[in-house]
Amino acid sequence: PAGAAAARCGGADTPLAALALAETPPAGEIEVEAVVSARFLGQARLNGFYVAEPGPGGEPVGLFVYAPDIGEDMAGRLEPGSRVRMRGRLGRYQGQRQLERISGISVCGTVTAPEPVGLELPADRARLHRLEGLPVRIEQTLTVTDNYDLGRYGSVALVPGPRLFARPAQGTRPFRLVLDDGSHEVRPDPVPYLDESGTRRLGSRLEQLTGVLAGTFGAYRVHPLRAPRWVEANPRRVPQAPEDGAIRLALFNVRNYMAAPGGRGARSGAEQRLQRAKLVAAIEGVDADVLALLEVGNTARAVTSLRDAVNARLATGRGYRTVLPPGPVGSDAIRAVLLYRPAALSLAGEGGVLKDRRFERPPVWARFHGEGAPAFTVISAHLKSKGGCPDGAEAADSLAGCWSERRAMQGRGLRELTDALPGDRELLLADLNAYDWEAPVALLRRAGLRDLVAAELPASQRYTYVYRGRAGTLDYALAGRGLEGRVAGVRIWHLNADEPRFLGYRSRRDQAARRAGEYRSSDHDVIIVDLTER
Repeated sequence: PAGAAAARCGGADTPLAALALAETPPAGEIEVEAVVSARFLGQARLNGFYVAEPGPGGEPVGLFVYAPDIGEDMAGRLEPGSRVRMRGRLGRYQGQRQLERISGISVCGTVTAPEPVGLELPADRARLHRLEGLPVRIEQTLTVTDNYDLGRYGSVALVPGPRLFARPAQGTRPFRLVLDDGSHEVRPDPVPYLDESGTRRLGSRLEQLTGVLAGTFGAYRVHPLRAPRWVEANPRRVPQAPEDGAIRLALFNVRNYMAAPGGRGARSGAEQRLQRAKLVAAIEGVDADVLALLEVGNTARAVTSLRDAVNARLATGRGYRTVLPPGPVGSDAIRAVLLYRPAALSLAGEGGVLKDRRFERPPVWARFHGEGAPAFTVISAHLKSKGGCPDGAEAADSLAGCWSERRAMQGRGLRELTDALPGDRELLLADLNAYDWEAPVALLRRAGLRDLVAAELPASQRYTYVYRGRAGTLDYALAGRGLEGRVAGVRIWHLNADEPRFLGYRSRRDQAARRAGEYRSSDHDVIIVDLTER
């Protein structure tokens, strides 16, 4: 226990290098004398402190000391620069060596606190292992590439240079460093590292990171010793209004908006009300004349409740109608929906559903025309998910996921549909659940459809979804040749994929005020296409 007879300062002790770096460290009780380099005392932090001393070659060696029972008096005396002597045993926690079962701790004096060691990234495992337990200083600009764990564990993943994008055949995992919060607590309150808007978006950058390097929970991470210096490189933006006379179309995967809570989608009435409010705010912000909505519950109640909630927020004459009767379409629990604004354009015919056994979620389509403009067709489609792999299928953790053959088959079905439509004036708004190098996208391009996102946007903006920290495009706007010359603008509203998931409607955090509004209303971003009348 921490209150045992104090260890005597000076004299023989076990070097930290023998504990932190040796392949076969000593067993049994040992005595250590070293200098405190950082403190994270208390259950709300890491329940311990780090020590350091000079090591082989003049570079310091560091080690974590797990000391949950250190006592208030001793805790008050431990500061960076305190020379301490203690007894303990070497253990391991979540991959990190540590001195534990501490007893007889003494403060032997005060010296200059250890200076942080410079660390250049990316670094190999040998270098990172050598610096574990030490304060490090990183001068490079780092970019947030993953914020999935921000609300739950208070951490984000960083990369040197620009953020990560999905690429074909990524055999080696790109280097990442976790920015942690100096705590093992779950769901920290307040959530760390948020900006003035209450978020920490992917693409944010920070400079001059100084903290202790730890190798725990399967990743190398830094617990900061100073507040990181953030540079807002990817702020929230709202869509520009369309040009006068242009028709706005949008694709939005609304992430399981169901008729009633329970199962997929919202789990409670409160979550469903929040989900609906966030979706309504997002749809209102898009201000489209034609909306292709995906992952709406396959019931009349789900379709009409979302449509009516949107219409209740709009000015008279700006409301939407559904192209098809709102009843079930296909055999899946979710469906594609087309909404249009009669004040902006007219429906030519009644619309249709592609009745094809290849699709659990059949594509829906409709022909529209404005004043004096040739009619054009909008198709809304949602191909088979990458998830839910059966036993023996493709690896679920790869970018390809599973069901790639099924998606290729469904892509052929979409090509057959576009080939059958008159005039080559079609716009396919679809979540193909495929990256741009995969089969469904390639075959639709070969069929003559123009990928508007790839053609009109810079590479840094071509993403609608983030999977394990890698941004990529799963959603597409593909236009027929007959629409050439009518495309007035293409943009992606990055209101969801860059936002931390705790801002979504399914968050378990009691921060409803922060989670209100359109941001993180879904996990997909919105593609917006503006067409001129001629």
